[in-house]
Amino acid sequence: MSSMNPQATGESTQSEKRQETKAPSSKMPKRVVRITAALCAISLIWAVVTLVQALLAYQKVSSLSSETSNLQSQSASIEQQLTETQQKAATARVQPWCDSVTPASASDAGKIQDLLKQLKTVDPKGEYAEQVCPNKVKAFTINQDYSKLQASLEDISLKCEADGNHVRISGELKKYKGPKEATSSMKKSNLTLTITSSLEGTTDTATTQAKIEGINPGESKQFKAEADLPAKALTCRVSAVSWWPADLK
Repeated sequence: MSSMNPQATGESTQSEKRQETKAPSSKMPKRVVRITAALCAISLIWAVVTLVQALLAYQKVSSLSSETSNLQSQSASIEQQLTETQQKAATARVQPWCDSVTPASASDAGKIQDLLKQLKTVDPKGEYAEQVCPNKVKAFTINQDYSKLQASLEDISLKCEADGNHVRISGELKKYKGPKEATSSMKKSNLTLTITSSLEGTTDTATTQAKIEGINPGESKQFKAEADLPAKALTCRVSAVSWWPADLK
């Protein structure tokens, strides 16, 4: 039992020494792995932080965009409500003017001037009146132009018979032309003729009116009128012609 192999013992000792010598070299890869793992962990954390920051920034931008869109929508809604309120107020102002434009007011020169002044006050641009009563606005405008210009081109014969302070008027409108601007629904017309009489022994004049109703372009119609005057009538003439569509009240 005491006979042990010295050579074997020596080899075993040398093998152990070689293992002890190599042991430190096996520790180096572990450090590298740890360092690499730490770096990877740091990189991952940094990537996560960067991603979170990016997501937060995107969420903030999206939120701001949504708020901006909501503000724009609210602004558009408020602007629309304001416009509607203004339109309602303007309509309320214009409606009485539309109601006062009638065949009678359109045949009176003084009332026409008053209506023009009123319209400039309640609707300077005339945009709301055209929405509330477009046909009346058009007829009112046509009447002004016709009365000033085209009426003088109509062929009207006139006869006045004086009987003391009373005068009988008769006449005929031949081949009525009518306003060129009148639409097809306005061709049938009612006319009001203002007839001015010169009075005997004075420089005064007196006026009366004669009506021609339901006349179409190309037609001829007779008319009559009578008037009591403060003096004898010497001469008579048609001093103005007012036009209005027969079907527009």
